[in-house]
Amino acid sequence: MVCTMFRRFAQVFLVLAASVHFMDRTFAQEQVYRSDVDDLLTLQKVSVLAFTDNLQGIYARPLEAHFISLVEKMHRWDYVPSSNSGPLVSPEELEASAEKSLQVSQGLGADAFFAGRVTKGPNGVSIHLSLFLSKDGKLLSQAILKDYKKFNIGDLNEQIERLLAEVVSRLPYSGRVLSRDGNRVTLNLGTRDGIQTNQLLSVIQIIQAHRHPKFSFLIKTEKEIFGRIKVLKVEETLSFGVVISEKERGAIQKNSKIGPLDFITYSGGETLSLTPPAEDALLDRDDGKIAFGKDAARGNLSRSHPSGKSADVWGWDASVRISSYRRRVWNRVESCRASSWTAKSGSRRSGHSTRASAREFCRSAIRAQGPHRPH
Repeated sequence: MVCTMFRRFAQVFLVLAASVHFMDRTFAQEQVYRSDVDDLLTLQKVSVLAFTDNLQGIYARPLEAHFISLVEKMHRWDYVPSSNSGPLVSPEELEASAEKSLQVSQGLGADAFFAGRVTKGPNGVSIHLSLFLSKDGKLLSQAILKDYKKFNIGDLNEQIERLLAEVVSRLPYSGRVLSRDGNRVTLNLGTRDGIQTNQLLSVIQIIQAHRHPKFSFLIKTEKEIFGRIKVLKVEETLSFGVVISEKERGAIQKNSKIGPLDFITYSGGETLSLTPPAEDALLDRDDGKIAFGKDAARGNLSRSHPSGKSADVWGWDASVRISSYRRRVWNRVESCRASSWTAKSGSRRSGHSTRASAREFCRSAIRAQGPHRPH
C-alpha cells in the first residue's frame, strides 16, 4: 500500500515538475522577445484630442473632423473616440509637460493619442500635429507645417493628410502580427501598404529607443530580427502567411512587429570582391546622374547629333538624357571617326601615312572640343 502511494506521488511530482519547467521556459522566451521598450511602442488603439486654433474653432473643427475620418480608416490601429471633457490643450503644452500628458490620457483607453493646433498668421497657416504615448506621456512623433499660403479648408485637408502620413512614417515598425495558429499568421498589412504574394517580411523586436534630449520625440531605435514570414495571401488591409524561420519555437507571437518594407539593394552580389563594380563607381561620380521624364533638367543640350536628330532625344527614345560630360566624350569619338575617314581618303590622294594623318586629325578635333574635365 505504501509503495503504491509512493509511486503515485512520484508520478504526480514528475508531471508538476515538467509543467513548471515548460511554464518557466515559455515565460523566459516571452521576456526575451517582448521587451519593455517593445511593449511601450506597441500601438493597438489610438485617440484624437480636440484640435485648437487661434480663430475660435473656424479651422480647428473641420480639420479635426477630417483628421478623425483619416485615423478611423487606417488599418494600423483601432480608433477610440475621445471622452476628454476638460480644457483644450495644445501639442506644445503637452510636449512641455509629460505629467499633463499623462493626466489627459487617463480614461482614453488608448495606447496613444493625437493632438493638433492650427494657427493663422500674417505669413500663412501653420499646423502642429503630435502623437503622444499614453503609458509615459512622452512625445512619440510629430509633423509641422509652417506658413502655408493657402487658406481654404480643402487645401488644408490635403496638408492634414500629408502630416498624418509623415507622423506614421516615423514610427519604428511597419505593422503587427494579429494572430498565430501553428505556423500560420495574420498581419495588419495589405495591398494598401504594398504587400505582395510571396514577399518575405522580417519580424523585429525593438530593444532600445533613443529620444531627443529636450523634446523627447523618437530619434532612432535599435532592433533585432528574430524571425521571417512568407506572405501567401494578400487582401486590402490584411495578409496571411507562414513562419519560415524564428530564433526559438513560438518566438513570433501576437503583436510581434514587422520591420521596414523597403530594403536597400546592392548590385554586384555575385562576387566576394570588396572592390565595387566599375558601373557603381561611375554612378557615384558627379557627372553620373541620369534624369528621367519630360521635366528632367536639360542642361546644355544645344548640340545636335550628326544625323540631324536633336540632342533632346539622345538615347533615341527620349526616355533618358545623358549628362553633358558623356555627350562631349561621344562628340569627340564621332569627331575622331570623321577625322579618320577624312585622313584616310586624303592620304590615298596624297600618298601620306593613313595612321599618322588620322591621329593628327583626332588631336585637332579634340582640341577644338575644349577641355575634357566634367563640369
